[in-house]
Amino acid sequence: MSAGRRRRRPRRPSLPAPVARLLPLLRRLPLAILVLASIALAPLSLQRPDEAGSAGETWTFVSIPDFLNNDVDYPDPLWDEALDYVLDQVKAENPDFVLVPGDLIDGHWWDGPEDVRENAERFYTAWTSRMEDKGLEYYAVVGDHEVGDNDWDEAKQRLVPTFKEEFANRLGMPRNGPPGEEGLAWSVEHKNLTLLAVDVFEQDASGTVTQAVSGTQLAWVRDTLAASTSTHTVVTGHVPVLPTDVRRASSGLTLAGGAGAPLWTVIAEGGASLYLAGEMHDISSAQKDGVLQVVHGSQPGAVEEFNYLVAKVSNEGIDLELKRIATEIEGLGDDVAEDEISDGVRGPPGPVTIPDAVRAAGPETIGTARVGTSPAEGGIRDETGLFRERLSRIS
Repeated sequence: MSAGRRRRRPRRPSLPAPVARLLPLLRRLPLAILVLASIALAPLSLQRPDEAGSAGETWTFVSIPDFLNNDVDYPDPLWDEALDYVLDQVKAENPDFVLVPGDLIDGHWWDGPEDVRENAERFYTAWTSRMEDKGLEYYAVVGDHEVGDNDWDEAKQRLVPTFKEEFANRLGMPRNGPPGEEGLAWSVEHKNLTLLAVDVFEQDASGTVTQAVSGTQLAWVRDTLAASTSTHTVVTGHVPVLPTDVRRASSGLTLAGGAGAPLWTVIAEGGASLYLAGEMHDISSAQKDGVLQVVHGSQPGAVEEFNYLVAKVSNEGIDLELKRIATEIEGLGDDVAEDEISDGVRGPPGPVTIPDAVRAAGPETIGTARVGTSPAEGGIRDETGLFRERLSRIS
Protein backbone atom coordinates (compact mmCIF):
# COMPACT_ATOMS: atom_id res chain seq x y z
CA MET A 1 0.00 0.00 0.00
CA SER A 2 1.50 3.30 -0.98
CA ALA A 3 2.22 5.86 1.70
CA GLY A 4 0.20 9.08 1.92
CA ARG A 5 1.72 12.33 0.76
CA ARG A 6 3.84 14.02 3.37
CA ARG A 7 3.68 17.71 4.23
CA ARG A 8 6.13 19.77 2.27
CA ARG A 9 9.16 20.68 4.30
CA PRO A 10 10.68 24.14 4.04
CA ARG A 11 13.78 24.01 1.86
CA ARG A 12 17.04 23.96 3.74
CA PRO A 13 18.20 27.59 3.53
CA SER A 14 21.28 28.30 1.46
CA LEU A 15 24.48 29.63 3.00
CA PRO A 16 24.61 33.36 3.69
CA ALA A 17 25.62 35.26 0.56
CA PRO A 18 29.07 36.33 1.88
CA VAL A 19 29.97 32.73 2.60
CA ALA A 20 28.65 31.46 -0.73
CA ARG A 21 30.71 34.02 -2.69
CA LEU A 22 33.91 33.09 -0.86
CA LEU A 23 33.58 29.31 -1.14
CA PRO A 24 35.29 28.99 -4.57
CA LEU A 25 38.32 30.92 -3.27
CA LEU A 26 38.41 29.10 0.04
CA ARG A 27 38.66 25.72 -1.71
CA ARG A 28 42.02 26.80 -3.21
CA LEU A 29 43.59 28.01 0.05
CA PRO A 30 45.96 26.02 2.29
CA LEU A 31 44.45 24.22 5.28
CA ALA A 32 45.76 26.71 7.86
CA ILE A 33 44.15 29.62 6.08
CA LEU A 34 40.92 27.66 5.72
CA VAL A 35 40.83 27.14 9.48
CA LEU A 36 41.31 30.86 10.10
CA ALA A 37 38.63 31.70 7.54
CA SER A 38 36.13 29.29 9.12
CA ILE A 39 36.65 30.93 12.51
CA ALA A 40 36.09 34.39 11.03
CA LEU A 41 32.95 33.31 9.19
CA ALA A 42 31.46 31.22 12.03
CA PRO A 43 28.98 33.90 13.17
CA LEU A 44 27.50 33.89 9.67
CA SER A 45 27.48 30.19 8.86
CA LEU A 46 26.21 29.01 12.24
CA GLN A 47 23.26 31.36 12.39
CA ARG A 48 20.07 29.34 12.66
CA PRO A 49 18.19 29.61 9.35
CA ASP A 50 14.88 30.79 10.75
CA GLU A 51 16.55 33.40 12.98
CA ALA A 52 18.39 35.11 10.16
CA GLY A 53 17.07 38.59 9.54
CA SER A 54 14.26 38.20 12.10
CA ALA A 55 15.21 41.10 14.37
CA GLY A 56 12.24 43.46 14.57
CA GLU A 57 10.22 41.34 12.14
CA THR A 58 6.53 40.63 12.67
CA TRP A 59 5.34 37.36 11.21
CA THR A 60 2.09 35.38 11.26
CA PHE A 61 0.76 31.92 11.95
CA VAL A 62 -2.85 30.73 11.86
CA SER A 63 -4.48 28.23 14.23
CA ILE A 64 -7.56 26.31 13.07
CA PRO A 65 -8.44 23.31 15.29
CA ASP A 66 -10.89 20.59 14.25
CA PHE A 67 -10.19 21.21 10.59
CA LEU A 68 -11.98 19.21 9.28
CA ASN A 69 -13.26 16.80 11.92
CA ASN A 70 -14.81 14.89 8.99
CA ASP A 71 -13.61 12.29 6.50
CA VAL A 72 -13.30 14.42 3.37
CA ASP A 73 -12.09 13.34 -0.06
CA TYR A 74 -10.22 15.58 -2.46
CA PRO A 75 -12.04 16.61 -4.54
CA ASP A 76 -15.32 16.28 -2.64
CA PRO A 77 -18.53 17.90 -3.93
CA LEU A 78 -19.95 18.33 -0.42
CA TRP A 79 -16.98 20.39 0.70
CA ASP A 80 -14.93 21.88 -2.13
CA GLU A 81 -16.70 25.24 -2.46
CA ALA A 82 -16.45 26.05 1.24
CA LEU A 83 -12.94 24.70 1.74
CA ASP A 84 -11.55 26.56 -1.25
CA TYR A 85 -12.92 29.80 0.16
CA VAL A 86 -11.77 29.19 3.74
CA LEU A 87 -8.26 28.14 2.77
CA ASP A 88 -7.96 31.10 0.41
CA GLN A 89 -8.83 33.39 3.33
CA VAL A 90 -6.26 31.65 5.53
CA LYS A 91 -3.69 31.96 2.75
CA ALA A 92 -4.45 35.69 2.48
CA GLU A 93 -3.26 36.12 6.08
CA ASN A 94 0.22 35.27 4.72
CA PRO A 95 0.99 32.75 7.47
CA ASP A 96 4.39 31.15 7.84
CA PHE A 97 2.48 28.04 8.84
CA VAL A 98 -0.98 26.79 9.81
CA LEU A 99 -1.43 24.98 13.13
CA VAL A 100 -4.22 22.38 13.39
CA PRO A 101 -4.64 21.28 17.05
CA GLY A 102 -6.29 17.95 16.38
CA ASP A 103 -9.29 16.33 14.71
CA LEU A 104 -8.26 16.54 11.08
CA ILE A 105 -10.51 13.59 10.22
CA ASP A 106 -13.49 11.71 11.65
CA GLY A 107 -11.70 8.41 12.14
CA HIS A 108 -14.58 6.03 12.73
CA TRP A 109 -12.49 3.25 11.22
CA TRP A 110 -13.15 0.44 13.64
CA ASP A 111 -13.15 -2.74 11.55
CA GLY A 112 -9.58 -3.71 12.37
CA PRO A 113 -6.05 -2.50 11.59
CA GLU A 114 -6.44 -2.81 7.84
CA ASP A 115 -9.55 -0.63 7.93
CA VAL A 116 -7.54 2.00 9.80
CA ARG A 117 -4.69 1.83 7.27
CA GLU A 118 -6.93 1.99 4.19
CA ASN A 119 -8.92 4.95 5.47
CA ALA A 120 -5.81 6.72 6.74
CA GLU A 121 -4.32 6.48 3.27
CA ARG A 122 -7.51 7.80 1.70
CA PHE A 123 -8.38 10.66 4.02
CA TYR A 124 -4.98 11.84 5.28
CA THR A 125 -3.77 11.89 1.68
CA ALA A 126 -6.79 13.99 0.72
CA TRP A 127 -6.25 16.35 3.69
CA THR A 128 -2.54 16.88 3.09
CA SER A 129 -3.00 17.23 -0.68
CA ARG A 130 -5.59 19.95 -0.21
CA MET A 131 -3.29 21.93 2.09
CA GLU A 132 -0.28 21.46 -0.17
CA ASP A 133 -2.18 22.54 -3.28
CA LYS A 134 -3.00 25.79 -1.47
CA GLY A 135 0.69 26.26 -0.69
CA LEU A 136 0.14 26.07 3.07
CA GLU A 137 2.78 24.70 5.42
CA TYR A 138 1.16 23.05 8.41
CA TYR A 139 1.72 21.45 11.78
CA ALA A 140 -0.84 18.95 13.06
CA VAL A 141 -1.67 17.62 16.53
CA VAL A 142 -3.28 14.35 17.60
CA GLY A 143 -6.99 14.67 18.45
CA ASP A 144 -9.43 12.08 19.74
CA HIS A 145 -10.62 11.39 16.17
CA GLU A 146 -7.04 10.59 15.16
CA VAL A 147 -7.23 7.69 17.65
CA GLY A 148 -10.73 6.46 16.77
CA ASP A 149 -12.90 8.93 18.75
CA ASN A 150 -14.03 8.53 22.34
CA ASP A 151 -15.07 6.42 24.16
CA TRP A 152 -12.55 3.61 23.83
CA ASP A 153 -13.92 0.14 24.44
CA GLU A 154 -11.58 -2.86 24.36
CA ALA A 155 -11.90 -3.29 20.58
CA LYS A 156 -10.98 0.34 19.91
CA GLN A 157 -8.20 0.25 22.49
CA ARG A 158 -6.51 -2.46 20.44
CA LEU A 159 -6.59 -0.16 17.40
CA VAL A 160 -5.08 2.92 19.10
CA PRO A 161 -1.44 1.97 18.30
CA THR A 162 -2.33 1.56 14.62
CA PHE A 163 -4.19 4.88 14.59
CA LYS A 164 -1.17 6.65 16.12
CA GLU A 165 1.26 4.93 13.77
CA GLU A 166 -0.74 6.05 10.73
CA PHE A 167 -0.94 9.64 11.98
CA ALA A 168 2.80 9.79 12.65
CA ASN A 169 3.74 8.26 9.30
CA ARG A 170 1.31 10.18 7.11
CA LEU A 171 1.42 13.68 8.65
CA GLY A 172 5.21 13.76 8.87
CA MET A 173 5.50 15.81 12.05
CA PRO A 174 8.93 16.17 13.72
CA ARG A 175 10.02 12.96 15.39
CA ASN A 176 11.77 14.63 18.32
CA GLY A 177 9.28 13.73 21.06
CA PRO A 178 9.88 11.28 23.92
CA PRO A 179 10.20 7.53 23.28
CA GLY A 180 6.94 6.13 21.97
CA GLU A 181 5.63 9.58 21.04
CA GLU A 182 7.77 10.28 17.96
CA GLY A 183 5.70 12.20 15.41
CA LEU A 184 2.90 12.61 17.99
CA ALA A 185 4.46 14.93 20.57
CA TRP A 186 6.94 17.29 18.95
CA SER A 187 8.56 20.71 19.09
CA VAL A 188 9.86 23.16 16.49
CA GLU A 189 11.73 26.44 16.66
CA HIS A 190 10.52 29.00 14.14
CA LYS A 191 12.14 32.42 14.13
CA ASN A 192 11.62 33.78 17.66
CA LEU A 193 9.07 31.16 18.76
CA THR A 194 9.15 27.62 20.13
CA LEU A 195 6.01 25.63 19.32
CA LEU A 196 5.49 22.47 21.35
CA ALA A 197 2.70 19.92 20.77
CA VAL A 198 1.56 17.29 23.25
CA ASP A 199 -0.29 14.02 22.69
CA VAL A 200 -3.04 14.22 25.30
CA PHE A 201 -4.35 10.70 24.57
CA GLU A 202 -2.06 8.51 26.62
CA GLN A 203 -2.63 4.76 26.70
CA ASP A 204 -1.46 2.70 29.67
CA ALA A 205 -0.34 -0.92 29.76
CA SER A 206 -3.91 -2.14 30.26
CA GLY A 207 -5.04 -0.33 27.10
CA THR A 208 -7.01 2.41 28.87
CA VAL A 209 -6.91 5.78 27.11
CA THR A 210 -6.80 8.85 29.35
CA GLN A 211 -6.62 12.56 28.56
CA ALA A 212 -3.32 13.23 30.29
CA VAL A 213 0.30 14.30 29.83
CA SER A 214 2.39 12.41 32.36
CA GLY A 215 5.55 10.40 32.93
CA THR A 216 8.18 10.59 30.21
CA GLN A 217 6.07 12.92 28.06
CA LEU A 218 5.67 15.42 30.90
CA ALA A 219 9.40 15.24 31.63
CA TRP A 220 10.11 15.84 27.94
CA VAL A 221 7.87 18.93 27.97
CA ARG A 222 9.71 20.26 31.02
CA ASP A 223 13.14 19.62 29.50
CA THR A 224 12.21 21.06 26.11
CA LEU A 225 10.85 24.27 27.62
CA ALA A 226 13.92 24.60 29.85
CA ALA A 227 16.22 24.26 26.83
CA SER A 228 14.36 26.81 24.70
CA THR A 229 16.01 30.17 24.10
CA SER A 230 13.16 31.57 22.01
CA THR A 231 11.47 34.86 22.81
CA HIS A 232 8.04 33.16 22.78
CA THR A 233 6.81 29.69 23.68
CA VAL A 234 3.41 28.33 22.60
CA VAL A 235 2.11 24.93 23.70
CA THR A 236 -0.72 23.15 21.92
CA GLY A 237 -2.82 20.06 22.58
CA HIS A 238 -6.21 18.98 21.36
CA VAL A 239 -8.18 19.32 24.60
CA PRO A 240 -8.42 22.24 27.03
CA VAL A 241 -6.52 22.06 30.30
CA LEU A 242 -8.37 24.83 32.10
CA PRO A 243 -12.11 24.12 32.43
CA THR A 244 -14.68 25.58 30.04
CA ASP A 245 -18.43 25.02 29.64
CA VAL A 246 -18.59 26.62 26.19
CA ARG A 247 -19.10 23.94 23.55
CA ARG A 248 -21.20 22.89 20.53
CA ALA A 249 -21.66 19.42 19.05
CA SER A 250 -18.81 18.16 21.20
CA SER A 251 -18.27 15.47 23.84
CA GLY A 252 -16.32 18.08 25.80
CA LEU A 253 -13.11 16.19 26.58
CA THR A 254 -10.66 18.00 28.89
CA LEU A 255 -7.31 17.13 30.45
CA ALA A 256 -7.46 15.09 33.65
CA GLY A 257 -6.84 17.33 36.66
CA GLY A 258 -8.01 20.50 34.93
CA ALA A 259 -6.47 23.64 36.41
CA GLY A 260 -4.48 21.43 38.79
CA ALA A 261 -2.98 19.27 36.04
CA PRO A 262 0.81 18.93 36.25
CA LEU A 263 1.05 19.99 32.60
CA TRP A 264 -0.23 23.47 33.41
CA THR A 265 2.34 23.93 36.15
CA VAL A 266 5.11 22.78 33.82
CA ILE A 267 4.17 25.10 30.96
CA ALA A 268 3.76 28.08 33.31
CA GLU A 269 7.09 27.44 35.01
CA GLY A 270 8.64 26.81 31.59
CA GLY A 271 7.76 30.32 30.39
CA ALA A 272 4.98 29.57 27.88
CA SER A 273 2.59 32.46 27.31
CA LEU A 274 -0.10 30.65 25.30
CA TYR A 275 -1.85 27.25 25.16
CA LEU A 276 -3.99 26.54 22.07
CA ALA A 277 -6.68 23.84 21.99
CA GLY A 278 -9.79 22.71 20.13
CA GLU A 279 -12.32 19.92 20.87
CA MET A 280 -15.19 22.18 22.04
CA HIS A 281 -16.15 23.42 18.55
CA ASP A 282 -16.69 26.84 20.09
CA ILE A 283 -14.66 29.77 21.40
CA SER A 284 -13.54 30.58 24.93
CA SER A 285 -10.42 31.61 26.79
CA ALA A 286 -9.09 31.21 30.31
CA GLN A 287 -6.01 32.37 32.16
CA LYS A 288 -4.05 31.00 35.09
CA ASP A 289 -0.50 31.70 36.29
CA GLY A 290 -0.04 34.27 33.53
CA VAL A 291 -0.64 31.73 30.73
CA LEU A 292 -3.59 32.23 28.37
CA GLN A 293 -5.57 29.25 27.08
CA VAL A 294 -7.49 29.84 23.85
CA VAL A 295 -10.03 27.21 22.79
CA HIS A 296 -11.55 27.62 19.35
CA GLY A 297 -12.47 25.85 16.13
CA SER A 298 -15.72 24.37 14.92
CA GLN A 299 -17.33 21.17 13.64
CA PRO A 300 -17.93 22.33 10.08
CA GLY A 301 -20.08 19.32 9.18
CA ALA A 302 -22.57 20.08 11.97
CA VAL A 303 -22.01 23.74 12.93
CA GLU A 304 -22.52 26.44 10.31
CA GLU A 305 -19.21 28.16 10.90
CA PHE A 306 -15.47 28.04 10.45
CA ASN A 307 -13.31 30.07 12.80
CA TYR A 308 -9.59 30.57 13.04
CA LEU A 309 -7.04 32.51 15.07
CA VAL A 310 -4.51 34.83 13.45
CA ALA A 311 -1.37 35.26 15.58
CA LYS A 312 1.05 38.04 14.68
CA VAL A 313 4.36 37.49 16.43
CA SER A 314 6.93 40.17 17.21
CA ASN A 315 9.72 40.44 19.74
CA GLU A 316 7.38 42.42 22.02
CA GLY A 317 4.36 40.10 22.08
CA ILE A 318 1.78 38.09 20.14
CA ASP A 319 -1.29 39.89 18.79
CA LEU A 320 -4.31 37.60 18.49
CA GLU A 321 -7.31 38.05 16.21
CA LEU A 322 -10.23 35.62 16.08
CA LYS A 323 -12.04 35.43 12.74
CA ARG A 324 -15.27 33.69 11.79
CA ILE A 325 -16.72 32.60 8.44
CA ALA A 326 -20.42 31.72 8.48
CA THR A 327 -21.56 28.82 6.30
CA GLU A 328 -24.75 27.12 5.20
CA ILE A 329 -25.19 23.33 5.36
CA GLU A 330 -27.94 22.01 3.13
CA GLY A 331 -30.33 19.76 5.03
CA LEU A 332 -28.82 20.45 8.45
CA GLY A 333 -31.26 19.23 11.08
CA ASP A 334 -32.92 16.76 8.73
CA ASP A 335 -33.23 13.19 9.93
CA VAL A 336 -30.64 11.55 7.68
CA ALA A 337 -29.35 8.09 8.48
CA GLU A 338 -25.58 7.77 8.76
CA ASP A 339 -25.38 5.17 6.01
CA GLU A 340 -27.15 7.59 3.65
CA ILE A 341 -24.53 10.30 4.07
CA SER A 342 -21.82 10.44 1.42
CA ASP A 343 -21.81 6.73 0.61
CA GLY A 344 -21.54 5.65 4.24
CA VAL A 345 -18.93 8.25 5.26
CA ARG A 346 -20.17 10.34 8.16
CA GLY A 347 -20.49 13.99 7.26
CA PRO A 348 -22.86 16.84 6.50
CA PRO A 349 -26.27 15.94 5.06
CA GLY A 350 -25.69 18.22 2.09
CA PRO A 351 -23.13 20.58 0.58
CA VAL A 352 -21.35 23.11 2.83
CA THR A 353 -21.42 26.53 1.14
CA ILE A 354 -20.45 30.13 1.81
CA PRO A 355 -23.34 32.62 1.45
CA ASP A 356 -22.81 35.44 -1.04
CA ALA A 357 -23.13 38.08 1.67
CA VAL A 358 -20.36 36.41 3.67
CA ARG A 359 -18.10 36.29 0.62
CA ALA A 360 -18.72 39.97 -0.02
CA ALA A 361 -17.93 40.97 3.58
CA GLY A 362 -15.02 38.61 4.15
CA PRO A 363 -14.10 36.93 7.45
CA GLU A 364 -15.59 38.65 10.51
CA THR A 365 -13.29 39.71 13.33
CA ILE A 366 -14.91 38.56 16.58
CA GLY A 367 -12.18 39.23 19.12
CA THR A 368 -8.67 40.61 19.57
CA ALA A 369 -6.11 40.43 22.37
CA ARG A 370 -2.41 40.52 23.08
CA VAL A 371 -0.09 38.38 25.19
CA GLY A 372 3.47 39.16 26.21
CA THR A 373 6.59 37.07 25.94
CA SER A 374 6.18 35.14 29.22
CA PRO A 375 3.78 34.55 32.14
CA ALA A 376 5.71 37.17 34.12
CA GLU A 377 4.18 39.85 31.88
CA GLY A 378 0.71 39.07 33.24
CA GLY A 379 -0.95 37.30 30.33
CA ILE A 380 -3.80 38.72 28.29
CA ARG A 381 -4.34 42.44 27.75
CA ASP A 382 -6.19 44.78 25.41
CA GLU A 383 -8.90 42.16 24.92
CA THR A 384 -12.01 42.87 22.84
CA GLY A 385 -15.03 40.90 21.59
CA LEU A 386 -15.14 37.23 22.55
CA PHE A 387 -11.75 37.48 24.25
CA ARG A 388 -13.43 39.81 26.73
CA GLU A 389 -16.88 38.23 26.84
CA ARG A 390 -15.73 34.62 27.27
CA LEU A 391 -12.61 35.03 29.40
CA SER A 392 -12.31 33.34 32.79
CA ARG A 393 -9.45 34.11 35.18
CA ILE A 394 -8.47 31.25 37.46
CA SER A 395 -6.44 31.85 40.59
